[in-house]
Amino acid sequence: MKTLRAIRFLFIGPLGMSHSSYVWQESFESTAAAGHDRHGRSRPQYKQDANAAASLYTTASDYARFVAARAGKRKPEAQGRVDGRSGHSKRRSEGNR
Repeated sequence: MKTLRAIRFLFIGPLGMSHSSYVWQESFESTAAAGHDRHGRSRPQYKQDANAAASLYTTASDYARFVAARAGKRKPEAQGRVDGRSGHSKRRSEGNR
């Protein structure tokens, strides 16, 4: 999926989000939080197919990196970057670093 590759290229990789993926990884089993039903019983982990709008499995620290980048506190270092206002990719050669 092109969108997921672009997200990995522009954000996940450059921001060092090493504990994040749009696809469930077996390594997440030991650290993933479990949901609970209304009686307090643990529910099985829901593992959905890759979906750019809904399936990001991440940690609080990785997500904080993403939020800081979107707030302009840290810029992703990739060949291109996403302009925070428009969401459009900009090339470094255009002076957008």
